[in-house]
Amino acid sequence: MRELGSLLGLDKALLSRHPFPGPGLAIRCLCSDKEGIGKNTTQGTVLPVRSVGVQGDERTYRSPLVVLSSKPWEELERESTQSTNSDKEINRVLLQAYPKETSEFRMIKAGITKERLDLLRKADSIVNEFCIEKGIYDKIWQFPVVLLPVLSSGKPVIVLRPITSIDAMTASFYRFDRKLLDELCARLRQFTGAVLYDITNKPPATIEWE
Repeated sequence: MRELGSLLGLDKALLSRHPFPGPGLAIRCLCSDKEGIGKNTTQGTVLPVRSVGVQGDERTYRSPLVVLSSKPWEELERESTQSTNSDKEINRVLLQAYPKETSEFRMIKAGITKERLDLLRKADSIVNEFCIEKGIYDKIWQFPVVLLPVLSSGKPVIVLRPITSIDAMTASFYRFDRKLLDELCARLRQFTGAVLYDITNKPPATIEWE
């Protein structure tokens, strides 16, 4: 499509936009009809929400693990793979990018509401504008921003899911410059209780959370 658009003379900024799912923000605004508390383990905190993943030819529907770490991305990638391979309860690993201290996560009953979608649009806009401003937008193949039905310190929790890929059949999480990631979190923390960074490749996780 991009090659065709280029032949038609469409604007480069339009052609380089990240893929966006047909159902739109609805699949990035996770819902819950239950309440729950994150479970602390020796590895980190298992959130009481579930998301879609891939294992072989089958879909999985499991929980994410939140970890606190300052290790290099390469080490985190290895540990993420080990965790999802060894623990059948989880299919994603999330780095807690903000705050950088142990947090309590509480799942709440939440549906699709204007308030939640407005918050997600705001976060998504901040992320996209930041990536354009810092010159990294074109280095990222797709950048889902996900709103969880989870609170931390009384505020909503969002997940950043930037990935690199060629055809979307497989994908790797994008290695964000740590200083830039801290700067992005500073722009998001005014209305979020925690910012989590998805460090799971595809497989075992899917690109989108639903």
